[in-house]
Amino acid sequence: MLRYLIILLTLLYPKLISHEGFRFYDRGQPTAKGIERFVLVNEHQLAQEYMNFIRDTLYYYYMWVDDLSEYTEYDTLELGRYYFPGDIIITNEQKYIDYAVDSLSAFRRSFTISNQFVKGCVFHELTHIWFQQILREMDYNASPEHNNFRIYHPRDRDYGADFIEEGICEYVAHKAGEIIYPKKIYPNFDNNWDLYEIKYQYAEYYVRQILDRYDNIKAGIKMILRTPPPTREEIRNPALYYQRVLL
Repeated sequence: MLRYLIILLTLLYPKLISHEGFRFYDRGQPTAKGIERFVLVNEHQLAQEYMNFIRDTLYYYYMWVDDLSEYTEYDTLELGRYYFPGDIIITNEQKYIDYAVDSLSAFRRSFTISNQFVKGCVFHELTHIWFQQILREMDYNASPEHNNFRIYHPRDRDYGADFIEEGICEYVAHKAGEIIYPKKIYPNFDNNWDLYEIKYQYAEYYVRQILDRYDNIKAGIKMILRTPPPTREEIRNPALYYQRVLL
């Protein structure tokens, strides 16, 4: 019996090392060194896992790690940044809960609601790449309000288009199990609409009501992109927008 246990541990130990050996923590949070190694060592594995989940191919992607707080137009909500056509930066700031949801204990997972996971951030940013790729594939079948504003004016896009794109990115990360979100959210629209509660968490819930109707996420995204993005009134009253999308 002992002999079989030793053989089993011998087989498992290298896998544990390769999976955990580069996960560095400081006071329970991922460190800059650990984030960099996690992303760069696993770049292609993460991308392949992402493509398996969405059942589609990313034609180009390149990811690296840097301190986004040193960049221009820095937003404290940023965990990552996307540059057209397929470059993403994952910040190495110490503001993640963990490297991945499956790194949490079952107890912590049961009461955590957050998108602050390194792997979840990678999935979010890869979805920006996929989103723009779908737009290019759709060509003139996509509503022009959605199409390619990010290439030239990343900070001046219409709020509704930005809201939808961020919501779709959060939706894919959530659906893949790489971030943890509530079943329902009731945002306070009297707050700043650029806060995480509305622009990310509520945006995910908003598009979820459409995308959960589809077995294939891409088909649902195309349906959304054929429709002009929601106005602020439609964001407050989503039934108005859903009527337009689901006609």
